[in-house]
Amino acid sequence: MRNNGWAKVGYVLAEGDSNAIYFREVIEHFGLRAERFDSIEAALGCDIVLLCGYGETSMTESTHLETWVEQGGSLIACGSAWGLEDLFGLAGAPNHVSNGVLQPVQTPLWPEHAAPIRFFGGKFFAHLTGAKTLLATTCGRHAITSCQRGEGSTWYYAPHLGQTFKLMQLGRGVECDAIGPVDGSAVLDDGILRSEDGINLDFEQDRTQVEGESSPFFGHPHCDALKELFIRLLNEVIGAKGLRSLSLWHWPNHATGAAMVTFDCEEFEFDHVSRMQRMLTMFGSRTTWLVAMPGYPADAYRQMRTWGYEVGLLYDADDTSGWHPEKLHIQFTAIGRLSSVPNIVSVRPVGGRWRGYTQFYESAQEAGARVSLSKGGRQPGTQGFAFGTCHPFHPARKDGLHLTLEIPYLVFDPGSVTSDSVSDCILVQTAFRHGCFHLVSKPAAVLDPACHSALRRTLSLCKQHRLEFMTPEEVYQHERARRQARVSIKTLGSETILQLTSDVEIDGLSLLISGPRIEAESKGRELTVTPVHRYGKTFNAITVRLEAKQALEISLKNTAETLQAA
Repeated sequence: MRNNGWAKVGYVLAEGDSNAIYFREVIEHFGLRAERFDSIEAALGCDIVLLCGYGETSMTESTHLETWVEQGGSLIACGSAWGLEDLFGLAGAPNHVSNGVLQPVQTPLWPEHAAPIRFFGGKFFAHLTGAKTLLATTCGRHAITSCQRGEGSTWYYAPHLGQTFKLMQLGRGVECDAIGPVDGSAVLDDGILRSEDGINLDFEQDRTQVEGESSPFFGHPHCDALKELFIRLLNEVIGAKGLRSLSLWHWPNHATGAAMVTFDCEEFEFDHVSRMQRMLTMFGSRTTWLVAMPGYPADAYRQMRTWGYEVGLLYDADDTSGWHPEKLHIQFTAIGRLSSVPNIVSVRPVGGRWRGYTQFYESAQEAGARVSLSKGGRQPGTQGFAFGTCHPFHPARKDGLHLTLEIPYLVFDPGSVTSDSVSDCILVQTAFRHGCFHLVSKPAAVLDPACHSALRRTLSLCKQHRLEFMTPEEVYQHERARRQARVSIKTLGSETILQLTSDVEIDGLSLLISGPRIEAESKGRELTVTPVHRYGKTFNAITVRLEAKQALEISLKNTAETLQAA
């Protein structure tokens, strides 16, 4: 392929910054081909280097970075300038901003249909010396800047993405009731500890309201928009250097996003399940039944397996023995045995309960659960993106070890707690951010005409927005396999060979390749290349199936139109 070298991206996490590990989570979830390095010197063989978190450089590292940039490298610092203010064209003492909002502007960097973006943390500089401002806060602070240095460039991304991720998506540790909004749309000081008590977003400034509805809701996924802004900046830098990038897309078959329906089963009338199943089948929606103890009869679980549905645990910690790992392990094992599904995957505490910070994730992982479905609101005033995201994510310990995957829910009990108009707004924003529209209901909702109608309506809208119906287990398996897939790139004259391998089968894996149009073939067979618009750029999308432990080679060439234009 001509004039389209492949970008080599490396990143370094700041030592001593416990929030920096979440930059890695962002990069891996977005499927970027980027390599982590333990030292700056080791990363200088890359085209683009990311310095992530609150870090510092030594005098030797500063000298090497300056030389590397002058010779054509592109450097991006996120959260702090790492002591390289001169290199980034910044001046003055940095000002730490614990809580700020980014101002929308007409630029390819700004995510489409995004409201002003809330962030937590970052070092901001009052003065520029050679840099230009690309994005500012609502208070006028320089949020994203760029600076040309010799043959290279530097870019400063002031908001601390990792800190925002941790504080917004994980929220606060819950040890006591929180204080809810003044409008009465959510009551948090009720003596019951739920995940809602850990919301770090502001009830006054971070919620929106639909005309005709009395309750405001969290209508914008702030953290997802901030992550997208980071990815768009990186794509912009790659494009400016005339390079191509390769990403493994979040969802199968380059779908816009995913849709997920889970049910809290606290009463065990199987007729409700059967009637609900008939409605779900009309839309091709697979679902997960989270069952509390003592659960359904054995015949009910056999029927669920025949339908191809998933069974999980609705964890009941609401008794005198308290909230502890042993109880979770006992219930998780019991439901697995009762359902004859020994390797169940998903768990959620009953009634939206929560306690502590990451203790539940650690307990769930120890019990054998792979997916938590726990973060979300259950009152009209906490619907939507209460934790700033509609994407699955791995909480992480300080040592960097990933914990159980969290898939937050956005809509609870549609037709009762969540109105159609609010649910529609949340769904549309989820599609804009290419996330997972996770809806929670109850089997008995089939008896309520308003709830039944709302479910039918919402499932129909999911189909219209090209959201892929998935179960938690399918999301987990695809996310895990996608992250662990190995990709190598070899360029032979005008042709590029991609080699992909995986330890497990991946069906519907979508490759997004930036740059001009290409043609692709594998094993002598032409592959379909579809142009798709993602995160501000048009990509070449190729969908493939990877067999376990078998290499797949894909040959890429420029199209005749691209060659003629060149």
